[in-house]
Amino acid sequence: MELQEKVAALAAGALLFAAAASGFGTLYAVPKSAQPLTSLPGITADAGKLVVKAMEAAPPASAIDEITGEAQASADADAADSAAKPPSHKVSAKAVPAKPKIHFPIDINTASAGMFEALPGIGPTLAARIIAHRKSIGRFKSIEQLKDVKGIGDKKFADMKKLVVVK
Repeated sequence: MELQEKVAALAAGALLFAAAASGFGTLYAVPKSAQPLTSLPGITADAGKLVVKAMEAAPPASAIDEITGEAQASADADAADSAAKPPSHKVSAKAVPAKPKIHFPIDINTASAGMFEALPGIGPTLAARIIAHRKSIGRFKSIEQLKDVKGIGDKKFADMKKLVVVK
């Protein structure tokens, strides 16, 4: 089965699962897959339409594998990895917290790692180094002391010097 066909079959399976979970009974698309979708429990075909019967329990974990044509043995081989992850057939909606708006210039003596990461050329690793350096020296006395942090050279310092202050 080509990758494109697998993606289409996986999308169709997700649609069917969502339809079953939501109580919708009819879908008007028939995806191309290795096995007919009507071979899955609760799915029948009626005049070219797929009819999904609402299920009281979640479909088996192998439902997606059946749709894409993957063998159950490959899922069993990855059981150790999947034990730490949620099953792939479940859809989870996690709320992503909005990032706080950062107002410049930032005080380098009170800035959090997220605030440092908003500066040009600063990622999580360098932000952690700045905070560790700040803890080791107590407080920054001037913004030029940022150049003492490994990874901040003259160029990077020039890019951020108008965006930081010491209060």
